[in-house]
Amino acid sequence: MTGRRGSAQLKLFGEQAGPPKPRIRRAHVSDAGEGMENFPFGAEFLCAWCGWRSGWLCFDNRTEIRRGIPCPECIAGRREGT
Repeated sequence: MTGRRGSAQLKLFGEQAGPPKPRIRRAHVSDAGEGMENFPFGAEFLCAWCGWRSGWLCFDNRTEIRRGIPCPECIAGRREGT
């Protein structure tokens, strides 16, 4: 029993664990600045995998921006199986 992804790990009571969840591909900040209206921060995102670019989005704090957002193009591609 190892801690590597994809290895067969046993659950608490000896049951076989299912396959690992697929990783979420996230778009990360390409530009950031002051927010609009009631939001103090704003950011634009770019996906390194597919090149998708968001418009300006508003956020309440910097942590939300640093985390990134799930890329809608990569998620749609995963659902279609491509």
